[in-house]
Amino acid sequence: MMRSPRFTIWALSLLFAAISIWWLFHIPWSPARFLSALPAEAVLVSVHREVPARWEALADNPLFQSLLETAGMEPEEIDALRGEEGVGRVLNALRPREIAIAYVPSLGIYQEPTWVMAAWLGGRSQWVRAALALGRVGGLQRQTWFSNRSVWTFEEPLAGTHLHFSFLIEEGVLMGCLSRHPETLYSVLRRFKGQAPSLGRTPRDPLLFDWIAESTAPDRGWVQPPFLLGPGAGRAPWLFAFEDLTAPVLAGHARPLAPAPSAGEVATRNSDGPGRLFGDMARAMAVAESLPALPIPWMPFLTEAVESVGATDLHLALLGGEESGRMHGIRIPALAIAGSVEDEEASLAAARDYLDRLNARHGWGLFPAEERIGERRGFSVSSSEPTPYGALPAGERVGFAALDGQLLVSSSMDVLRRLVSRYDWSVAEAEAEAGGWRRRAPMREGAVSVWFDLARTAETLRKGLYARALVRMAAGGQVDMDAEMDRARETAAWLEVFSPLGELLLWEQGRAWHFELGPMPETMAPVARSEEL
Repeated sequence: MMRSPRFTIWALSLLFAAISIWWLFHIPWSPARFLSALPAEAVLVSVHREVPARWEALADNPLFQSLLETAGMEPEEIDALRGEEGVGRVLNALRPREIAIAYVPSLGIYQEPTWVMAAWLGGRSQWVRAALALGRVGGLQRQTWFSNRSVWTFEEPLAGTHLHFSFLIEEGVLMGCLSRHPETLYSVLRRFKGQAPSLGRTPRDPLLFDWIAESTAPDRGWVQPPFLLGPGAGRAPWLFAFEDLTAPVLAGHARPLAPAPSAGEVATRNSDGPGRLFGDMARAMAVAESLPALPIPWMPFLTEAVESVGATDLHLALLGGEESGRMHGIRIPALAIAGSVEDEEASLAAARDYLDRLNARHGWGLFPAEERIGERRGFSVSSSEPTPYGALPAGERVGFAALDGQLLVSSSMDVLRRLVSRYDWSVAEAEAEAGGWRRRAPMREGAVSVWFDLARTAETLRKGLYARALVRMAAGGQVDMDAEMDRARETAAWLEVFSPLGELLLWEQGRAWHFELGPMPETMAPVARSEEL
């Protein structure tokens, strides 16, 4: 039976209309296009999959709440943000497949620190653009910039700041930035269009793109160490992935982009001696068979010293508060390291020989000045040369001592005196197991393990940053105090993010580092995890 020409025309017209509508609203998923909104200069990138379905649990995470509190938001504002009428409602309307957040230290014509956000909306971007054009979303200002593109800016700045969030929608991607100047968004658009380097089109290393685009972890990213450790840190980015961002204890794993050889497994170590030395006084503790190559200026000297005396099973403690040292009379955090030695007298002789080698190399005039600490001997590293170090009081110089098969070295002789004196008191034995680091299995068994009491570490480092500027002034150095204090305040703000979260534990296993962040359980077993890295 032949169909009429009119029916055929209508059928073809409907098919054409359907295809046109599908073409209009279908934007296939493209990791390259999505990641092109992130500048290649980013030092921190964090990408999260299927956020709307997990939002309620994610919003209850203590890290999320801490970030918002640090940004200046009040508890009731955070509750409103987490509630059904807050971010959750927006996410359910947008339904983004992936959300990415990046931090760029300097972006745009104002070269200002900027947070960049990208969300993949795909075909829903057309509906969202239409809703915005019809004024369905309140609190937004619409402007026409960048070759007649619509740009929306929230009228109110982020609580407690002068930062505004501006965004636009382009080719299925909602991209925005949090900055003082909305014009910075133009730099984001230029990268999306391929007019400047981006993570999606011209990453600094293709492996960074591959990690974000191909990882099966729903929450993953990478961080550039100088962002956290300062300009002297190594340049290789670290990849990271969270096991579960909705759990009370955040567990995950990380590794450098170019994995270093593993330090291997070690036998269960005996921490009884360091436990008596440090007890619960350590704000942070690192445990290793040998010192890692950390990007700290004086680290090569400490590494050489440890190797010279043959110390193993090392425990490096950060001390603060009443256990702090002093520099030019100003209280500063102290570092102390305890290592196992086979022969105490031989290790002390090796320490003297090492000072002689330093003198031959640098002409520092260093020598060990012996003193009695109770029934034990201690040594202050003094100097016969008119150097800034030689001008310090004996209590502010480096000190070392040997006791019960351990060699103890401290950045402060006053701190060493207190540690050695305390070691022979009954309270030291009673508190040997009190340290939070003693409860964690990886601190006993990992090749390299690091533990932080976040609240006490943050307090110690925050005070140390301010003390550093004062010490430099006291030493007669040329110091830009405004710049020093700004740097200290910025770092202190980051420390405040993590201080309420409990403890941070990191340990090396194979070629990856694993971490747990949050209120640690009393048990010693770490959280089970995947082996993707």
